[in-house]
Amino acid sequence: TDEKKLLLVNFTGSDWSNPCRILQRKVLNTKTFLDFAVERYVLVTADFPRNKQQADNQKIANQILAHRYNVKRFPTLLILDANGTEVRRISDYNGTSTAQFIQSLIKNQ
Repeated sequence: TDEKKLLLVNFTGSDWSNPCRILQRKVLNTKTFLDFAVERYVLVTADFPRNKQQADNQKIANQILAHRYNVKRFPTLLILDANGTEVRRISDYNGTSTAQFIQSLIKNQ
């Protein structure tokens, strides 16, 4: 709220979901995306690893968040307002470029 930004929550299976890994590498970790996102969003990752250890409190927090927003597929990205109201949902990743991904975020807000 203080930053007057939306939240961009990335629900990911970082160590087992190929679409999640590709989205992370091809879009979310790029300088172009990060430069765009830092001005508009608070970036949050809710990870659901299968092979990596995760602190119990983090695991529980992620599960509560996924349940609250009915996230059943990975990757799912949610754009939330400061009150936690869902503004937009992006499920799956179809291989779009960083520029295309950014354009889809801009045109739908």
